[in-house]
Amino acid sequence: MRSTRRAGSGRTTQVWQLSIAIGVGLLAVVLFFTLTQDRAPAIAASPPHDPSGLRQTPVITLGVAAALTPPFDAVGRRQVNAVRLVISQTNAAGGVVIDGVSHTLVLVEADSVCDATQAVIAANQLLGAGAVAVVGHTCSSASLTAQRLYNAAGVPMVSPSSSAVQLTEAGYTTTFRVYPREDAASARLATHFRQDLGIRTVGIVEPADSIIPPYIITAFVQVFTEQGGTITSRQTLEAIHHITDVITYPVPETPDAVLYVDSLAADAGHVSHVAGNLGLGVVGWLGGDVADLDDFAAAAGADAADSYIGLLGRTPDRMPGYDAFNAAYQAAGFRDFGDEAGTAGAFAYDAAGIIIAAIDRAGAVDPAAIAATTDYPGVVGTYRGFDTQGDVIPQWAWLEVFRDGEWVDQGLTLYLPLVLNNAP
Repeated sequence: MRSTRRAGSGRTTQVWQLSIAIGVGLLAVVLFFTLTQDRAPAIAASPPHDPSGLRQTPVITLGVAAALTPPFDAVGRRQVNAVRLVISQTNAAGGVVIDGVSHTLVLVEADSVCDATQAVIAANQLLGAGAVAVVGHTCSSASLTAQRLYNAAGVPMVSPSSSAVQLTEAGYTTTFRVYPREDAASARLATHFRQDLGIRTVGIVEPADSIIPPYIITAFVQVFTEQGGTITSRQTLEAIHHITDVITYPVPETPDAVLYVDSLAADAGHVSHVAGNLGLGVVGWLGGDVADLDDFAAAAGADAADSYIGLLGRTPDRMPGYDAFNAAYQAAGFRDFGDEAGTAGAFAYDAAGIIIAAIDRAGAVDPAAIAATTDYPGVVGTYRGFDTQGDVIPQWAWLEVFRDGEWVDQGLTLYLPLVLNNAP
């Protein structure tokens, strides 16, 4: 429809055009400030002076993204508390000195809820607040989606707990983690079987309904076979009471050991018991937790001897710096989960410490400085550094073997024995 021009509309049109010009001008100003905000320096410079006449201390903004909403808040909040602690301690000691100028650390926090979608929101919140490095995220699902945003912004992310193998295989140079890969225990067990025990053949058994990711077995097979071992068979267990028939199958092939992959300790112990009765003395178990050791031994009985379990992480009693760290954590009086820092807090504390040390060492926030970390003395232990993918060295994975009625620590995985590539 075409409109009709009325008397006096020329003046109205002029006012309207002037309004448009003013609006465009304002929009340009807004866009200018928005774009310059995006290009703000990684380390904020202090203003020339403040009303008091005292120069303000420049700041460095760090971020932490964690699961602060149930059901994983017991992990996430301990991680946030630990990062708060190391920042408080650093500031109390004078902050981070760059070019002779002391910088105060400022922390911004975001809840990623262990959710892939929420993780993107959390990452944008931290980047929008000016975070130049991030400790996070708690869960692999969150880290996997958030890391591309950090990478695009050139902001390093150091996860204290994400273990999915795909995280460091995406090729981002800004992604690091201080926690081991999920397949590190598999690689450790395979290498120990082949190199230390001289085991040549292994039969693998797994439940049909196992929730263990397939790359756990893939890593074992890859490492074991590339070091000259042979997998004699790979059997699926429909029900635990079928275990005798399933394990009997590879006996004519005379495997030197049986590997059972599942999360249930009692079932794994039962496999060890049956294997022992069939003359298969060495059993490996992947998928369990350190809290399951006694349940495994109880189910296996006398046949628990020479059973090996591959484990991830590090328990507080194995951390050389834990007691002092936990005492400081408790003294800080955190409102939520301030009673005990635990493993979650220890790894997060070290992740933040590595970031801060890298900034202090390089005089800038640079992912390459984190990659160049060597022999960092953390709560968990000494971090030798990171490999080319951003995975931590050592891989905090270890073996326990049952001997003389007790579990014996067989040592850490210092390096992954091969370049594992299990990304789908």
